[in-house]
Amino acid sequence: MQNQKLFRLIKNKIVIKKNEKFSAIIGANPSSSARSPKLWNTAYYNLKKKTQMYPLDVDFKNLKRLLIALKDNKYFIGGSITTPYKVDSIKYLDGIDEKSKKIGSINTILKNKNKLLGTNTDFDGSLDTLKEFKSKRIKKILIIGCGGAGKATILSAVKQFRSCKFYFFNRDKKKLINFIKKINIKKYQILSDYKKLNEVKRIDLVINTTSIGFNSWLK
Repeated sequence: MQNQKLFRLIKNKIVIKKNEKFSAIIGANPSSSARSPKLWNTAYYNLKKKTQMYPLDVDFKNLKRLLIALKDNKYFIGGSITTPYKVDSIKYLDGIDEKSKKIGSINTILKNKNKLLGTNTDFDGSLDTLKEFKSKRIKKILIIGCGGAGKATILSAVKQFRSCKFYFFNRDKKKLINFIKKINIKKYQILSDYKKLNEVKRIDLVINTTSIGFNSWLK
């Protein structure tokens, strides 16, 4: 009966096994491109877990009802939130952690008893990657983009390279300015247009958080 509620709220056709734990990736159409189910289902199989991850395609009008249905489903253990609901889903959860509040978006839902809690693993993932660089050699950093992953990466970069000079560029300049005002950063410059971007020289580290090149590794 619980699974029937889910079927009525999502757009794609899936079959959720009865009486088995499951996770999900929730978005407008993750069934068409999301890699998470393949990754997690391989992990579940290797760990001998009777668990599956399913992509749940949902329209915005049904997002709240879907999250409520998942909260009430005793077999749902958590999952991922993807485009375009990383911000909108927050108001339908029982809470989010402090880093997600600063970033303003989430990408992960944790099921804790009868509550759905949100977090943002982009911050942790980007911070772990940045720790591999030798901080003493990096003086100037250019970060392109200020979306959900972009905000998380900006926070992690500022945390890792506190004394560096930062250059920021985003097509939506107002969005970038509003976010930068909320964080503690010493030396930075917001690049106003593509001409200013091209004028920046001698950058030690460039971080691209946009979707450009996202699928290039598959070719």
